[in-house]
Amino acid sequence: MTDAVFLFSGQGSQYPAMARDLFRSDERFRAHLQHVDVCLRQVGGRSVLPHLLLAQPPFDDVAVTHLGIFATQYASAMMLIDRGVRPTAVLAISLGEFAAAVLSGAWSLEHAGRVLAVQTRALAEHCDPGGMMAVLAPPEALAGPLTALPQRPEVALRSRRHFVLAGSRDALDTAAAWLGERGHASVRMPVTRGFHSRQIDPAREPFLSAAASDGSVRGPRIPWFSCALAGERTDHPVPADLWHAIRAPIRFLETAAVLGAGERRRYVDVGPGAALTTLMRDNDVPMIECRPLSTAQGDVTRQLSRLLTSS
Repeated sequence: MTDAVFLFSGQGSQYPAMARDLFRSDERFRAHLQHVDVCLRQVGGRSVLPHLLLAQPPFDDVAVTHLGIFATQYASAMMLIDRGVRPTAVLAISLGEFAAAVLSGAWSLEHAGRVLAVQTRALAEHCDPGGMMAVLAPPEALAGPLTALPQRPEVALRSRRHFVLAGSRDALDTAAAWLGERGHASVRMPVTRGFHSRQIDPAREPFLSAAASDGSVRGPRIPWFSCALAGERTDHPVPADLWHAIRAPIRFLETAAVLGAGERRRYVDVGPGAALTTLMRDNDVPMIECRPLSTAQGDVTRQLSRLLTSS
């Protein structure tokens, strides 16, 4: 594989020790992860590298996972580029927009790290605990009644075969009980804030007031498809755009339709946990293939070997 669309996932895709196998086995990945960790420490005052190597569940502290998902995706993407995989476009959901901003050439690594560190602090300091929950059923019949419950959870993502709710812990508890009484399964995600819901609104103003641009912003150099916009992002992104990415509903189906409207493409999921690989396949997105780099269950080095030798 020499050309591919890079897929960047968000909160909920992480798992304990998600960077450990590649860190031990691939010198390119190791160098890039160490580099981005130094950057995060310099601009944000915190190293996340130890947390990405140790298997200490639950791995859901927003102060760690927000930075850790970005660092892992950036290092994974740069390692693939070093090995000759050329990103022809990027598609991102939620937090994955930060890595997409860097890989598309719109933001420098330092600017992304600085803005992300500010966002992480705002979420940790100003938002009450909340969460996200996958509902294993098509959204048409259930989403309406669920969002009308007293605690009013919000639909963060719609897929053909499942959807994701977000909100306070009480809202998700109420929704889970309602679903269980009717025989529907739900799975709580490893997330401690209700991204893509009003539960994170208290962090908006503290984030925007502290996240000034440093002048390194430019237009994307390769196509950047944003699931917050349901299309291609062509402007000069500012911090408000990266707030919108974690607050607005994830419009994956619409974005994938726009990206897939032309020729069939190859995709590589550089996020942890293969979350976007699952979304692509479950929603029958037209493609040549979609390969994950890493999964919580698989052998990462074997996945990498298969990805690099595919044609």
